[in-house]
Amino acid sequence: MPSIKELRLICQNSETSPNWRSQSLEGRINRVFSIYLTWVFIHLPFTPNQITIFGTSVYLVGAGFFLKHQYWWNLAGVGMIILSFLLDAVDGELARYRKMTAGGGVGGAYVEPVSHDVQYAFVFLPIGIGATLATNNLLPLIAGFIATSTKLLFRLLEFRYNNLVRFWSEREGQTYGVIKEKKDTPATFSYFIFRNLFTGTGMIFPLLTSVLLQHVEWFLYFYALGFFALWVYLFRKQIRRINDKLKPQ
Repeated sequence: MPSIKELRLICQNSETSPNWRSQSLEGRINRVFSIYLTWVFIHLPFTPNQITIFGTSVYLVGAGFFLKHQYWWNLAGVGMIILSFLLDAVDGELARYRKMTAGGGVGGAYVEPVSHDVQYAFVFLPIGIGATLATNNLLPLIAGFIATSTKLLFRLLEFRYNNLVRFWSEREGQTYGVIKEKKDTPATFSYFIFRNLFTGTGMIFPLLTSVLLQHVEWFLYFYALGFFALWVYLFRKQIRRINDKLKPQ
C-alpha cells in the first residue's frame, strides 16, 4: 500500500491531475486533507461515481440545514458543505489511483459535472427560504432565486456556445471531441477572482464569513449581483466572438 506521500504523487501530481493553479484557495486546502480520505476509500469497495453521489448528498443535506436559519445550524451546514468538497476531491483521486482516468470516463466527463449543477441549483434557495421565513423579508428569497437562476444560465451559455463551436467545427470538417488537450490555466487577475469567489469551493469563504457575522443574507445579495454580472459579461463576450466569426473573410 503506497504511503501518503506516494499517494500525493499518484493522485494529485500526475499528468491527469487538475492543475493546481486552476483551483481555488479553498480547493487547494482541500487537497491537503482529502488524500487521507482517499487512503481510507482505497480500502473500501466504493467506486468514484458512488463517492460523487455520496458527496452530493452530503452537500444537499448541508444546504438544507440553512432552512433553520439559526447560527449553529448554519455553521453545521458550512461544515457539511466543506466535507462534501473533500469527497469531491476524493472521487478524482481514487479514480487516478485505480487508473480509471485514461481516455476520460463517464465519471469525470458527465457524473461529476452534473453533480456540480445539482449543487448550484440548490445551495442558494434553502438559504434564501430560511432567511425569509425567519425575518418575513422577501429580499433574501428573491436574491437566492436570482443567484441560482443566473448561475445556471451562465453554465447554459457555456453549453450553447460550445454546441455552436461544435457545429462550426463539424461543418469545416474538424473534430470537436468531449476530451480536449489540456490548456494553460489563465494567469490573469480576473481569472483569479473568478476561481476564488465564483466557483463551488470559492464560495466557501464568503459563506463562512457571512455565517460568522450572522448575516447570511449578505452571501445571497453578493452572488445575486455577481452571477448576474457574470452572465451579462459572458453573453456580450460570446456575441462579439460570434459576430467576428460571421464576418466575411
